[in-house]
This record gives sequence, structure tokens and C-alpha cells, in this order.
Amino acid sequence: VVACGECAGEAARCRAGIRDLVRFLAGAAAGARAAGTAPDSSQRERARQRRVPPAVMARVVQYLEDGCRQEEERKKKGGVVRDGEDAGPTEGGPGDPGETERILGIN
Repeated sequence: VVACGECAGEAARCRAGIRDLVRFLAGAAAGARAAGTAPDSSQRERARQRRVPPAVMARVVQYLEDGCRQEEERKKKGGVVRDGEDAGPTEGGPGDPGETERILGIN
């Protein structure tokens, strides 16, 4: 019963992370399409509407970093990270931009 609950929790976390990631990608695509258009164009309006709030960006960054951290641990251990194990410290301190922030272009 516990394993089933943990699995359901992980599925919900993944679903939320993917939902936020898709929102970010849709907003980024709309912004790219709107680049170079007139300031009052419908493409710019759509891009403004699809722009994601900072809280969503923070969740996307955290979701991607968690995945990277777990992958690094798997490589170190030569196996799978077990539930409940700490994946280890992140590089830098709070507020220090990591690799994910640099890739997404946010600071």
C-alpha cells in the first residue's frame, strides 16, 4: 500500500512538472514568433497572454534540476536512486544561478 501511494505521489509530481514545462515552452514559442513584429500585433498579444509567471519558472527550474541531480546520483552509484534518499547538495547557494537557469536564460 505504501509503495502504491508513493508511486501515485511521484506520478502527480511528474504531471505537475510536465504541465509547467509545457506552459513555459508554449510561452517561449509565442515570444519567439512575436519577435520582430509590430508592437500592437496579435502575435505580441498572444505572447503576453502566454508569458508564465515567475512562480511557474521557479517550479520548472526545480523540476529540471531535480531530474539532473537524480541522474548524477545514478551515475555515481551505478544504479537507481532509491525513494527517500537525498540526491545530494546542489552547486552554489540560494540565489546562485545554476545550469538550468543559464539554459533557460533567467537569472
